[in-house]
Amino acid sequence: ASDGVSFVSTNDVVTSTLLGAARADLGLMAVDLRGRVPAATPLHAGNYSNVIQYRPPDWASPALIRQSVERCRRASVPPTRLLRGWDDLGARYASVTNWSAFAKGVVLPNGCVDELHLAYMPHATHEPPLPPASVWAMAILFCPHPSSAPHSLAMVLIGDASFHERVRASGISSGPLR
Repeated sequence: ASDGVSFVSTNDVVTSTLLGAARADLGLMAVDLRGRVPAATPLHAGNYSNVIQYRPPDWASPALIRQSVERCRRASVPPTRLLRGWDDLGARYASVTNWSAFAKGVVLPNGCVDELHLAYMPHATHEPPLPPASVWAMAILFCPHPSSAPHSLAMVLIGDASFHERVRASGISSGPLR
């Protein structure tokens, strides 16, 4: 608890760290809007999500990430401005998304259980193609074993070797990065 928030989540710490490790000019974090906007409750079917766009001062601390999630917008003071016009040329981008909250396991017939759930990013077949790793870094957090308790977290990292090295050096992962 600091910087005007009563708590920060693991996701807040990880998001702040990963966006910093990416050394991006613009960061994106996917946010589930259920329970954050009146029109999207857990009873509604569908994909109610959006992204919060960040500049480096916006992810400077996990508390700023927490404040942005609570407000559904950037929270740094003074407010940052987004990239526009010439700023966009040569900019580095990063995105973070956390799928672990949706990990409920799958009910399978005949006593079968899901042994491994993997986050899949069809990088090579994405239309339009994703930008090269030299300008784009991405992290997907997910539960590889959602049917077992306690849940473990895993990460898919997409980016250049220096991004992977900075994530490794940050200490947010207790396991090997491959």
